[in-house]
Amino acid sequence: MLALLHLVQSTRRRLDKARFKWRHRLAGVLRRLGGRRRGPRAARRGGHNRTSSAVEWAVLRLHVDCPHLGIRGLATLPARVEGTALSPSTVRSILQRRRHDIAELE
Repeated sequence: MLALLHLVQSTRRRLDKARFKWRHRLAGVLRRLGGRRRGPRAARRGGHNRTSSAVEWAVLRLHVDCPHLGIRGLATLPARVEGTALSPSTVRSILQRRRHDIAELE
């Protein structure tokens, strides 16, 4: 049973390597022929942080009203109040991006 599992996994790895090599070669051929190359997936999709402006303003108001709360505290309160769960990294990027609005609110 263990030998069969090993055989399946190694075959799958070989297929993945072959698929990667063919995709890389095809991209090179298309590039030489003058075909357009698509950008990275994140660049095509748009920004990674697509929170609504209402949620961003709620986070900013909470930050100004409750300066003793950290980033994790600011991330959990909108989940309770508005039902939108935010990660601490999203809250940090909102606060960095909207520094001028924080200065206005204070």
